[in-house]
Amino acid sequence: MKIGKPETARVFSRLRSIMDENRERLIRLDAELGDGDLGITMAKAFTAVETLSDEISGKAADPGRMFALAGTEIARSAPSTMGTLLASAFMTAGKKVAGRESLDGADLADFIAALAEGIAGLGAARRGDKTILDVLYPAAEAAAGAARQLPGDLRGVIAAALAAAEKGLEDSKAFMAVHGRPGIFREKTIGLTDPGGATGVLILQAFQDVIRGISSEE
Repeated sequence: MKIGKPETARVFSRLRSIMDENRERLIRLDAELGDGDLGITMAKAFTAVETLSDEISGKAADPGRMFALAGTEIARSAPSTMGTLLASAFMTAGKKVAGRESLDGADLADFIAALAEGIAGLGAARRGDKTILDVLYPAAEAAAGAARQLPGDLRGVIAAALAAAEKGLEDSKAFMAVHGRPGIFREKTIGLTDPGGATGVLILQAFQDVIRGISSEE
């Protein structure tokens, strides 16, 4: 089981639908810490990616390049703070695995680690600052561990990554935000769910949903 170009297009589709399904939740979470537009922004970003899925597939030779082009489209269609961060994440991760005809578990672990790198490279946020990195860093570590044990087990890698991401999101409730608009509220953010972290979990959930679909077809 691997992620090829057709499966990547399915990931784009699931990213759009999962952001639509969680639009109001993301708006609510963001309203507690920010300006409340995150759900709208994420729905807009991934709708744009899905709309251009056929065009992206035609331009890209492999899944990695498809993800990189998706990042470019996110930057164009959602020029917000989170849009910019996710654009960098997808462009960095796509370039990391570019040239690989299809992605197995080890490739997916590389991809998740590069998502975190793409975000971390844009600013001063670190683990523990109540951002999406508190979700992606533990997800990347868990994915790498699962890939070392069973490098071909795509389903096992994404399951480990998602479980770690969900735990990371829960753990980050105890942190205090120090960056961006949430950082204005500082101590008041303790106990709240970081909307960026919630978005990171949804992204990994979309991957798991597609991978489960692939495995059920085999």
